[in-house]
Amino acid sequence: MEDNFVNIHIHIQIPDNCPTDIARGFQTLVIAQVGERTLTRYLDGRPSYLSTGEQAIHFGLGDADTIDELRIEWPRGYVTVMTNVDANRALHVTSPVVGDLNASGALDAGDLRQVLRRRGPVARAQDLKADLDGDGVVDERDVSSWLRRYRAAQAGPEALEGLLRDEPR
Repeated sequence: MEDNFVNIHIHIQIPDNCPTDIARGFQTLVIAQVGERTLTRYLDGRPSYLSTGEQAIHFGLGDADTIDELRIEWPRGYVTVMTNVDANRALHVTSPVVGDLNASGALDAGDLRQVLRRRGPVARAQDLKADLDGDGVVDERDVSSWLRRYRAAQAGPEALEGLLRDEPR
């Protein structure tokens, strides 16, 4: 009798070199839809006794050579979705930009408008992204934090002038 083992897999590397829990991948849920099967893994980032864990998720895919949909649910409501992901490889995933509420990949006037609209107690899961300091309330500290992040991303305070002149699209 001949054994025919199929060893198709994907190794998803979550970055661990950033100061926020989002970037480190802590509390990240990864869901792979492979044909009719749904595979789920959770990355909690906790070390075990006398060791640390790798910041990665591994899926065995049986005989499938493609993941139909790979959904990464980051902390605080951020989501990354990829489709038709090839198997048998290491996939390095970039964490979302903190403060990018409209998921454009960059901080922009639309994000600032959303932070301002969501002021008050965090009542819905979608408000978590606007609560940048994690205190359960979207307030002036979150607006200030967002502006600091924007200024740093745009390399200078003069970047705020153009942002504040942007008209809603």
